[in-house]
Formats: sequence, structure tokens, C-alpha cells
Amino acid sequence: MRQIRLLALAIILAFSSMALGAIPQHHSSSGSSTHKSSGKSAEKTLKAERKRQEKEDRQRLKAQQKALKEQEKRARSEHRSDYYINVNGHRVHRPMHADSFPDGAAGECKDGSFTFSEHKRGACSGHGGVRSWVRR
Repeated sequence: MRQIRLLALAIILAFSSMALGAIPQHHSSSGSSTHKSSGKSAEKTLKAERKRQEKEDRQRLKAQQKALKEQEKRARSEHRSDYYINVNGHRVHRPMHADSFPDGAAGECKDGSFTFSEHKRGACSGHGGVRSWVRR
């Protein structure tokens, strides 16, 4: 629909420009000023339509960027919820509660959760410290 409007305005503008070029320009206040004003009016209308379209495009782009940022934020927070990156740059499962000693766990924290840390130092911080350590 917008493209049709823009095309119609462009055609009007083209015909107005052609009409202005075909009519000799006199200094009298007869029909030539009417043609000039209609050409300027079509130009203004086209310019206004272009500005409106650009504004809509900017708003749409801004909304898309916001949605993408929210999606990335959710993905990062979901990723962070179960894992962290340790001092060696390895992705390590955060301490978790379980009924029995889980596979890959390195030790048990004093609050009953199990740690998957590669290093005893700092393991179970925020969980009361290390109760027992099995990883060597």
C-alpha cells in the first residue's frame, strides 16, 4: 500500500515537473504560479510520506533490536543458571542438590549440595564450605 502511495506521488510530481517545464514562466500571477504551487505541494507530500516511512522503519528496527537483545539475555541467563566458567576457562556445573552423589561431582558442600569444581579452593563458596572432597 505504501509503495502504491509513493508511486502515485512520484507520478504526480513527475507530471507537475513536466507541466512546469512546458509552460513558459511569466511574471504575471496567472496559471503558472498555480502549477508551481501544485508541484511544490506534491514535493512536500512526497517528502512527508518519505519521512513517515523512515520513522516507521526506525521504530520497527528498534523493536527488532530490543527483541533480539531480550532473546540473547534470556539465552545467557539460562546458560548461566546451571554452569559457570572457572579459572582455567572450563565450563563447570554449579553446585546442585541431589539425593545421591551425582556422576562427575568432586565433593559435597556443608549445605548438602554437591560441587563439580576442579579445584577445592573456592569450591562450595556460598554453600557453607566443603564437607567432603573426592576428586584428587
